[in-house]
Amino acid sequence: LDDSAHPIALPRLAQTDGSPSFERLFSEESKDIRSRVVLDEWLRLGIVEIDEKDFIHLRTGAFIPQQGMEEKLYYLGRNVRDHIASAVHNVLDETPPFLERSVYSDGLSPQAVEELAQMAERMSMDVLRAVNKRAQELKKTTPGNQKHRMTLGVYFYTVAPLLPKKSS
Repeated sequence: LDDSAHPIALPRLAQTDGSPSFERLFSEESKDIRSRVVLDEWLRLGIVEIDEKDFIHLRTGAFIPQQGMEEKLYYLGRNVRDHIASAVHNVLDETPPFLERSVYSDGLSPQAVEELAQMAERMSMDVLRAVNKRAQELKKTTPGNQKHRMTLGVYFYTVAPLLPKKSS
C-alpha cells in the first residue's frame, strides 16, 4: 500500500533485489498454489490488470467479479446471509448488538445522488481496506485452531422515482 493506503502496482515476477513482487508476495502466503494460476483467474475475473511494463494493478472497484455468475451468486448469498443474520440478531434484542446502520435521504437531484455515491465509494473502500489489512495482521498472530469469522459489508442503492402513467 502507498502512503494513502491504496494498493501499489507490483512487478509480476520476483525481482533480483528482493523488492516486492506479485510472485514473491504470493509465494510467501501460499505454498499449495502457483501464483500464475491465481493471476490467470484474477485476470479472467477482472480483479487485476497487467500494464505494458508487466506490473500488476489491483482494480479496487473489482471486488465483485464482473464475470462468472457462480462467483457473483456466491458473494450475494454470503453477504445477504450475514446481513440478515445481523439484523435478526438485533431485532431479537440479542446483546451485544451488531453494527447494522444505514443512511436514507430523499428529495435529491441526480447530481446530488452521484456525488453521494462517489463519496460513499471512496470512504467505504478506505474502511474495507483498513479492516481487511488489520484482519490479515491479526490472522498471522492467531493460533491455527480458531474458527471465528467476520463480515463487514457496505452497499449503496438509489432509484429514480416512478413517474405516474399518463392517462390516454
